[in-house]
Amino acid sequence: MDCDRRVMCTADDGNMWVTLCALKSDAIRYVPATGRRWRCALAVRHPGFRVLARWRLAAWLHSRGIPGLPQLLRQSLVSSYGCDISLKARIQGGVRLPHPVGIVIGDHVSVAADCTIMQSVTLGGRFGNVARKRATPQLMTGAFVGPGAVVLGPIVVGACARVRANAVVTRSIEPREH
Repeated sequence: MDCDRRVMCTADDGNMWVTLCALKSDAIRYVPATGRRWRCALAVRHPGFRVLARWRLAAWLHSRGIPGLPQLLRQSLVSSYGCDISLKARIQGGVRLPHPVGIVIGDHVSVAADCTIMQSVTLGGRFGNVARKRATPQLMTGAFVGPGAVVLGPIVVGACARVRANAVVTRSIEPREH
């Protein structure tokens, strides 16, 4: 498998190679211009990368059926960063969280490669629809979600679309031309 390809790291795949490839894509997104040798060392300095790395480890452990430790790692994200990402969320490699404080990503939310999610963002289902898997948002490749935005319900935020700061989105957003 080519590691430069964007891959989906989900709680149900359980493949450590896929998880490591997604983590490499995250590191490239945080520190794109440095040489290969120093990329991970520099990426670890970014809080957003640390959040994604800890979440990916927790999601992988959860998919393997290991009890307790995934929830402990998830709780450490909540206490350290105020960042609550469900272990059932689907997050591809290359996602960027510049300021990970206050981010909430619910069950079954799908986030594609190269998305940027700013601080205090909520992605989740609307009340009454949360039991259905498709009742949660999907962010397509390159989507940007501004600070304080709330994206709720069974909607699609199109490729390269932008959600402005403090917006409440309950309807799908069309893809944007580059």
